[in-house]
Amino acid sequence: MTRVKSRTGWIAASVAVVVLVVAVVVMAVMASRNAVHVEAAPTVAEVVAPPQAVGTDAESELPAGFADEVAKVMEEAVGADAMGNTVGMVSDAETGQLLWEKDPDEQVRPASTMKILTGAAALLELDHEETVETSVVQGNTPGTIILRGHGDPTLSADGEGFYPGAASIEDLAQQVNEYYSENAGNVISVLVETGPEDQEMHPTWTERGFEDGYVSPITLVSMDAGRTDPSYDGSPRTDDPSIAAAQELAERVGAARTGEIDTSAIPEDAANIAVVESAPLVTRVRQMMDHSDNVLAEALGREVAEARGKPASFAGSAEAIVEVLQENDLLVPNGASPADASGLSVDNLLTAKQLHTVLAAAASPAGNAELAPLLDSMPVAAVSGTLASRYNGTEGAGWVRAKTGTLDGTSTLAGIVVTDSGRVLTFALLSNDVDVSAGRAGADKALSELRQL
Repeated sequence: MTRVKSRTGWIAASVAVVVLVVAVVVMAVMASRNAVHVEAAPTVAEVVAPPQAVGTDAESELPAGFADEVAKVMEEAVGADAMGNTVGMVSDAETGQLLWEKDPDEQVRPASTMKILTGAAALLELDHEETVETSVVQGNTPGTIILRGHGDPTLSADGEGFYPGAASIEDLAQQVNEYYSENAGNVISVLVETGPEDQEMHPTWTERGFEDGYVSPITLVSMDAGRTDPSYDGSPRTDDPSIAAAQELAERVGAARTGEIDTSAIPEDAANIAVVESAPLVTRVRQMMDHSDNVLAEALGREVAEARGKPASFAGSAEAIVEVLQENDLLVPNGASPADASGLSVDNLLTAKQLHTVLAAAASPAGNAELAPLLDSMPVAAVSGTLASRYNGTEGAGWVRAKTGTLDGTSTLAGIVVTDSGRVLTFALLSNDVDVSAGRAGADKALSELRQL
């Protein structure tokens, strides 16, 4: 299998979605069909001539005074009391020239912008077409089958779940039923493989996330990342995703009992009687970024950990992500302190420079080609994902593409903005000790003003 090497895709994605208002509408409709709640698409003024993408025919040299204009916008933004303690950086993607910075080496809480590092590590370490298997094996006793997972939370009940292109329990059930019809007998019991219980919830997480719909326990087998209603993103989550999946399979194969089984108790020579595969890695990275999906982020982090021979755990994921980025000279400076792969933990500490370095490598025409899908994966202002309800009616609508981050007292944003003059700017803004609504408004105002340069 070959990895994605294209560097032009993100440039087209950065500007094409906003060239005509019809493009914005189409994206909103497509997102709705994929069971993502998207606010009404904004009115984005028609662009008579699309801006030139940097790295093609655009002038490499920055216009005179451009850097000063960027710095003025950013200084005014972060100087406002509403922005709390804000650190950040802004650079030109084509030239790599630093245009503005404020305390770029100070460690702060990144919230969900941590997913930029997780996505980058996954794209650098794993094959872009890599999938994750979920299988069914025969148990030790007649009529018992075991549902085995390798950490694919996108698994659906019937192929119509939250994640388009996901594997399904229904597919597994059909294979199981076919196996039993050919070999006689009936399925009596469905067991589901479980991992270490202390690796299902990070110590800093709270179960409030189940009801609020932003996290569920991280298990080997899970449907729709634990959503009890896969038709919308913010659905409450189950507190036992493994058993929910086992019950779904039991119902579809006519089994009367369900239960759990530890990995160590599964027969070493157990042969698969049914197998399904997840969507490719690039698709799952996009889904993680677009929805700021905490469960999917943790699953991807554990894929990276296992690929490097580390435990599929919170600590293993964090260590693996740091290692991959350091080996690719993308963790500047070294010494990041992630606690999880999603950014949900308040113990995560990163710098603006560490985030910005990865974004600059993804955006630069001379950067790392493996990272090209990272920017494609980010929400578009006023159009998709976690930016769907932001930037409505502003100059930034459709022109800002970024990863959001929100925790109590924390509001972060990192990505790219295409200016009116055709420059692509990379930015990272991390506000701690801030009123979240005010912090968001301040960041959005600043990026909308950068758009007009």
